Amino acid sequence: EISLSGFRHKKFVLLDFWASWCVPCREDMPFLKNIYKTYSKKGLEIIGISKDDDLLSWKKAIAQDSTQIWRHISAPLQFQDIDSSEVTNKYAVYNIPVKILINKEGVIIGRWLGRGEENIADLQKLLNKSFNN
Repeated sequence: EISLSGFRHKKFVLLDFWASWCVPCREDMPFLKNIYKTYSKKGLEIIGISKDDDLLSWKKAIAQDSTQIWRHISAPLQFQDIDSSEVTNKYAVYNIPVKILINKEGVIIGRWLGRGEENIADLQKLLNKSFNN
């Protein structure tokens, strides 16, 4: 289990909602790895939150993408049960990929839906601004 309160006043946290079967999610992994390498020493933690029902596929994707450098949890969504994942409900994640940036005070300061370099560029600008202040 991971508690976000454990990061409060210590780190920024980027929640990355994804799944092994989600092509756009997986296409963002190289960008996220670069962000992690750049900002983890400055105080950024990434937590990957997977929608995978198949834990073997989830673990295989983490290994293939070499993303074991950050934390991962599994929060599968049962499509017949809207309330199946407390974390996805709390952050209103209905589609993936979604990235949510939380500052050291525990406040959401950024949210991106979908994939792409434009979202990643916006995230990097916000991180640069946050860490340079």
